[in-house]
Amino acid sequence: LSCPKAEGRIELWPEIREVISGCDDIGTPASQLRESPLVLKACKGAEEKGLPGFLTKLDEVWWTVPNDLSMSLGPREDMVEAYKRHEKKFAEADEALLDTRVEEVIQRLRDVKEPIIIMASHYDLIGALTQKLGLVEDSETYKHAFDVPGWWLENAEVRLAQLVI
Repeated sequence: LSCPKAEGRIELWPEIREVISGCDDIGTPASQLRESPLVLKACKGAEEKGLPGFLTKLDEVWWTVPNDLSMSLGPREDMVEAYKRHEKKFAEADEALLDTRVEEVIQRLRDVKEPIIIMASHYDLIGALTQKLGLVEDSETYKHAFDVPGWWLENAEVRLAQLVI
């Protein structure tokens, strides 16, 4: 969204959302994203075509909500309050879906036709994804390497990977 004149396709994959570790990981409802000034500016010139597919296909609530709470919650403010009251439930629900989300991301990556993909995500999701793909830290290069496979990135760290999946 920050480079609206850049060539290529922009997609928002809800599977690549943050792993819930705090109420700040509760997302913005899709209807609010569609009306945000940043999104509208990025879509300028595309109004006659409608909003890009990455916004029209996004569910209103695109983050993990525990099943027993999902029907009783309303707007984002209710969601944040529910998280504060049921933090453990949200974390457990998100953790239970993490492997499925990673598999969905891998499948979507297989389906992408473009030769270059830029992905931005949360530390835990990137770690789980790269672990599933068999990528391993080079402990000589990365001082924060763990004893588990996967790339466990520092805040705002960028990596380049060439994958065949």
